[in-house]
Amino acid sequence: MMGGVASPHPCAAPKKSPAEMPATTNVVVGSTAGIAALLVAVAISTWLLTITVQRLRHAPPKYKVRADLATQQRLRGIIAETGMGFWETEVGSDSVFVSDTYARMLGLERDAHEALSMLEWFALIHPDDVPLVGSAIADVGNSREGSSLYRLEYRARHTRGHYLWVLSLGAVAERHADGMPFLVVGTLTDITEQKHVQLALAASEQNFRSLFEQVPVGIALTDFHSHRFLNVNDALLHSTGYTREELLHEVTYSQLARSANDRLLERPVDQREQELTRKDGTSFPALVSGSKMRTADGREVVWSVIHDISERKAAERALTFAANFDRLTGLANRAQFTKQLDEARDRVACREQPMLAVLFLDFDRFKFINDAMGHLAGDHLLVQIAARLRAELHPREAELQGGSRSLIARFGGDEFLILLNDIGSVQDAMSIAARLQRQLGRSYTIQDREVQSTVSIGVTTSDSGSDSADAVICNADVAMYEAKRGGRARTVLFDPSMHERLKRHVALESGLGRALANDEFSLVFQPIVDLATGERTAIEALLRWDHPQLGAISPSEFVPIAEESGQILQIGAWVLRESLSTLERLRKADPVRAPKRISVNLSRAELAQ
Repeated sequence: MMGGVASPHPCAAPKKSPAEMPATTNVVVGSTAGIAALLVAVAISTWLLTITVQRLRHAPPKYKVRADLATQQRLRGIIAETGMGFWETEVGSDSVFVSDTYARMLGLERDAHEALSMLEWFALIHPDDVPLVGSAIADVGNSREGSSLYRLEYRARHTRGHYLWVLSLGAVAERHADGMPFLVVGTLTDITEQKHVQLALAASEQNFRSLFEQVPVGIALTDFHSHRFLNVNDALLHSTGYTREELLHEVTYSQLARSANDRLLERPVDQREQELTRKDGTSFPALVSGSKMRTADGREVVWSVIHDISERKAAERALTFAANFDRLTGLANRAQFTKQLDEARDRVACREQPMLAVLFLDFDRFKFINDAMGHLAGDHLLVQIAARLRAELHPREAELQGGSRSLIARFGGDEFLILLNDIGSVQDAMSIAARLQRQLGRSYTIQDREVQSTVSIGVTTSDSGSDSADAVICNADVAMYEAKRGGRARTVLFDPSMHERLKRHVALESGLGRALANDEFSLVFQPIVDLATGERTAIEALLRWDHPQLGAISPSEFVPIAEESGQILQIGAWVLRESLSTLERLRKADPVRAPKRISVNLSRAELAQ
């Protein structure tokens, strides 16, 4: 069978495709029982083949081809009892003799003494395995004296059409006088089940390796006692900046953790946040957990999952900042200011600090600048205001955190709040306000233009901490409003009587909206006399308001409110209509004595129209 023909043989090895086979095919891995059975079978086969070869080699010459037939039959019986098939062939012949077990294994129906032809035997080999099997046969056929025991795995076709994985163990049993092989014998074992387990484990290992390398979190295998890395994935390399060689040979987990009392490897099931060190010395936050286990050789190791949470922490910081600080200016927002004010009130109430002060700032002419130059210009102005507030306060009164003395917040729009802690007197707060007036009253450069925007400041203080945060802010707001009423660019200290004025202001502003509809306005006319002749030349229309609850309201009180609230335009239009209508009636009643002209007062808002 082997004489110069590279033909397949039962002892040949299959060609293994990457999708079907692991890197090493000489070890079959399966269940504990499967492994044990296979190892026993291989051991018995090897022993029996060795005995057969030895007996045949020492047989008398007249039994050269079929020496010691009785012994062979006994050995074949023993092999059959193990569930393995037996085969033998003479090198150069066209026949392969197989045992009944071999035949049954592949579903062959044949006479017990009938040999398989080479064509029949070739047909039993998977086409993909034929090249390697043929190569192995050629090697055996050309072998000289020496050990020629071999072990091969390949796929054999069952007569029903499916393939079995088989293990073939063979040896040169007898050689010619020149040392060339004459008789080859061997066994065939069905290893399909074990092979499927092996392939499944190989696929599982490949999947694990793929997951290990491609998962976006760091994974490391570490020696439990030395803390040295045994294996790491690419994600950990990316997070730490180290190369694989550096982590495996130069850096321990303890060095990466930068903590002498780190207990991850002592209590690996714990999960916690930890600062780890990159190669460049910077640190990053990581969520670290681990699982301790023992390898087959008894070594204690820890599988660690090291999740770089830098992005999550950055997002958390961004959310925290958004919840507590103003995006445009970077100052504290209303919520943060109220929280800090509540804490300051508690300290005052507990006598941990003598008093506190709140300054409410509103910038004059901001709306005009914002409308005239655009919202972007308004934003630039707010940023510059915030910078001046920081520069003026923080060198003297540092940030509130850590026992500091001040907190600056943007309350909304062009309104700012300042919390002063540990001031000794009301005068201290007023002095700080005066300092701010000077600094904030300087011109600002916006879009290459200088603009002016002064500030009105309301100040309130507390030495008892009894008022709520909202009440304290409201008092500062009322004082700020009084500063604006007094002419802007002023600082006013809160007084409780201001609340009554504010209530009246609110009532009048609300009442103005109903006054026209309810005919509460009226006009009185004052004559304009020529002093030289004593003749009345014109009349002046004067507006009066008779409030249903508050009575007669002076124009000096309600006109500024009407201008501030924007209601002056409607009221002014009504005054013009009524004045002209009155002049027309007078002229119709007495054309001679009727005034020639009528004067009407106009506000700045009306003139702007």
